[in-house]
Amino acid sequence: MFMHRLLAAAFLAAVVAPVFADPVSFGGVTLFEIKASAAGKTPAQRVAEVEVRLIDILGETKITDKDVVVKADKADRKILVKNRLLVTVTKEDATFHKTTIDKVAKNWRDQIAKRIVNMHLLPEQVGPTAPPAKKR
Repeated sequence: MFMHRLLAAAFLAAVVAPVFADPVSFGGVTLFEIKASAAGKTPAQRVAEVEVRLIDILGETKITDKDVVVKADKADRKILVKNRLLVTVTKEDATFHKTTIDKVAKNWRDQIAKRIVNMHLLPEQVGPTAPPAKKR
């Protein structure tokens, strides 16, 4: 009897356990959340890579929602901004969200496109070794 209760408690804990998401953010704005591990990387590691790419992309030029596109790449989908990779949507993402990879890619693309249009970096913010801005 005790073992049945223990198994039931473990099952319920697994079923109702909170899902932790790692948000991809810039300037306090969350673009989307990565919840699945993929290619041997945790969600946090994937987010870190995306945020580095985002800084590079935002440092170049103004972005419109039309600059954010989804491209099929074998089994994955790549979300590109100005023809530069921002994030790869994988089958693990689709499995986690219990939908298709194309639906996840479209959802993320739409979220990114809606939020990225007003973002940009000032020249002194680009690059990790950029000198501090001069005070006027």
